[in-house]
Amino acid sequence: MHREIVNLCRFVEGSPLAIELLAPLVAQDPSAQWTALLSRDFDLLSTPRADVPRRQRSLRTVFEQTWGLLLADEKRLLAACAVFRAPFAADAAGVTGRGDATARIRRLLMALVQRSLVTADGSRFSMHPLLRQFAAEKLAADPPWQATVRQAHARFFMERLAQAQDQLYTVDEAETMRALAGVREDLFAAWSWCVEQGEIDLLAANAPLCVLCDLRGWWREGENLLAAAAADHGTRRPCSLWPVCRPGRR
Repeated sequence: MHREIVNLCRFVEGSPLAIELLAPLVAQDPSAQWTALLSRDFDLLSTPRADVPRRQRSLRTVFEQTWGLLLADEKRLLAACAVFRAPFAADAAGVTGRGDATARIRRLLMALVQRSLVTADGSRFSMHPLLRQFAAEKLAADPPWQATVRQAHARFFMERLAQAQDQLYTVDEAETMRALAGVREDLFAAWSWCVEQGEIDLLAANAPLCVLCDLRGWWREGENLLAAAAADHGTRRPCSLWPVCRPGRR
């Protein structure tokens, strides 16, 4: 139990409000997997107590107040960043789909960093899972913008796969695979979006993904991704590299 409490405190990054809202929840049900539950629903962090100031009764209230202080471009960028699963660079944040220069994107990102909405680590940026939930809701509230962002995100990571194809079976392959492994969830999400939207042509450069799944032992995930593409494409073998995603076949 002590370890779970420590993990929770780390998960909310020591936020006094979050910890205060968490305390009665953990006391009520110590055995619950609160970190996992919060990863799916940050609205659990709330209290109905009338003696608590309204602005401190939920994490959502705090997020909404901060959201209201943002400029329009900052709001759009924060919402767009919700599509990223892994830390991302300013050029990747070009998934805003408006052709904004990287320098301008970086300035907007740094404005979000100053408001503690985004974290900077060198040249890469990330968002806390709880804030990502909130930002994802804002993105979903604007379907045309969400469609634009998801398409740009998918194209960006499919392009990364295409570029990685030239590194296969060379001295640079190991480093390339490490880099791709670091954005695994973004690659999987991008692939799934292409399948959902029927953008099968974007999946042509699938060799790096197959090799990545093979090297990392993600055989089931690899086969599931290829099977989804095959079903959409009306074939049982979407590419000649299908066997690569099976153990011991490389």
